[in-house]
Amino acid sequence: MSLGYIANRTGFPEQAVAYHQHALALFRELGDTSSEADVLEQLGHSLTSIDVIRARQAWEQALKLYEAQHRGPNADRIRADLDTLPTAVPPIR
Repeated sequence: MSLGYIANRTGFPEQAVAYHQHALALFRELGDTSSEADVLEQLGHSLTSIDVIRARQAWEQALKLYEAQHRGPNADRIRADLDTLPTAVPPIR
C-alpha cells in the first residue's frame, strides 16, 4: 500500500494503481477487510486522474467496508471524496 501511495504522490498514478491492485488482492486473500478498505480508498485517489468511474467504484466499496466496520471518520472522509467527483461523465467529442 505504501508503494502505491508514493507512486501516486510522485506523479505515477498508473503504477500506483498496479501497486494498490496487488495489495488489494493480497488483503482479500487474507480476509483482512480493514486493510482492504484502506487500499480501496488509496486506489480511488490514484484513479481520480485516470478513470473517474473506477475511482467512484473503489470509494463506494471502501465506504461500505468502513460503514460495516464502524469506522465513522474514515466513512466521512470517503463521502467527502465522493462529493468531489463529477456525477456524470461528459460525452466524448
